[in-house]
Amino acid sequence: SNLGASQAQRGDFDAATATHKRLLALAELRLGEDHPDTAVAYESMGVLAHHAKRFEQARDHLARAEASYAK
Repeated sequence: SNLGASQAQRGDFDAATATHKRLLALAELRLGEDHPDTAVAYESMGVLAHHAKRFEQARDHLARAEASYAK
């Protein structure tokens, strides 16, 4: 999201993570876990976690995105 990206750009990774978590939850609820847009939300969470140096979280989110893209 633009808000989450702006928060991350300012270095407020906790706020950006909260924003992206809300968007991911909405995507899962409305679109389902395997929808391409939900995969994009997982990918965004992974990239954000990587920038915040939360590498295990980044790996988990990116793996989930990759699995969704493969379906």
